[in-house]
Amino acid sequence: MDKLKRIGRIFLWTLLLMILSSIPMGLIMLFTGLLMAAFSGDLGDIFSPLALVLGLIGEIIVVFILKQEYKGDPKQLHQIMPFDKKGSFLRYATGYVLGIAFFALIWGITVLGKAFSVSVIWQNSNWAVLLAFLLGFGMQGMTEEVIFRGYLQGRLEKEVSQRWAILISALAFAVAHLGNSGIGINALVGLTLFGILMGLFRTYTGDLWLAGAFHSAWNFAEGPLFGTPVSGINGTSVVLESHPVSGYAMLNGGTFGIESSYLVFVGLFVLVILTYYLGQNYAKPSNRINS
Repeated sequence: MDKLKRIGRIFLWTLLLMILSSIPMGLIMLFTGLLMAAFSGDLGDIFSPLALVLGLIGEIIVVFILKQEYKGDPKQLHQIMPFDKKGSFLRYATGYVLGIAFFALIWGITVLGKAFSVSVIWQNSNWAVLLAFLLGFGMQGMTEEVIFRGYLQGRLEKEVSQRWAILISALAFAVAHLGNSGIGINALVGLTLFGILMGLFRTYTGDLWLAGAFHSAWNFAEGPLFGTPVSGINGTSVVLESHPVSGYAMLNGGTFGIESSYLVFVGLFVLVILTYYLGQNYAKPSNRINS
């Protein structure tokens, strides 16, 4: 019974962290909506990307809250926010390159299958917006990893097995997107597989640099670079704009985004199996998943 109570508190805290992370975006979008209603013209083209970026950056509030909550317990803080300094740049760079490359591969196959109608929208004046989104998605991706792979998975590992902690945190990550546009069973499957992969990254590396970088890079490539919906969110296209072609949802994921496509299921499943094999055979014994 005590264990169930502790697990219940962990889930309540996770829900609270999710709510807190969404408050900045909600407030900024509300303010932006009022501005756009008050002023006519093309202000929406200026305010909308800026509002999205500020909302993404605002999610970092969760990190400060957790640091404040656990500042008197360094061991607990490291359990929920493991960020080892040694080799951090290499792990982050590796994760970012892998995230960009994996998304580019999936997108490229989808385009070859004629499931996207692609147009170039890049202008030289877009550099500031692109860099702003790079920062915004960098903070957003890492913050979500702190919540689900840091706090939730880290705390659950003290109550259940590592396998269950990874699976539960992945399912919670998927469920957290239920309010997004275009969500469906396929999207939940894709997000769960993505969450399992991130959970394995956290376990085998011992920290969140690789997972946070991969997550950030995936979202940045998905929206600003290749112009597809970011888990149901539109309006982040900067370089390319990829419109899903109707009738090809199995490839392009429909209105939710490419995470909802069967192609991503296959790609993520392969990465999960490969990561599990490499981790169990080559990671430090302390970072392997217990039998």
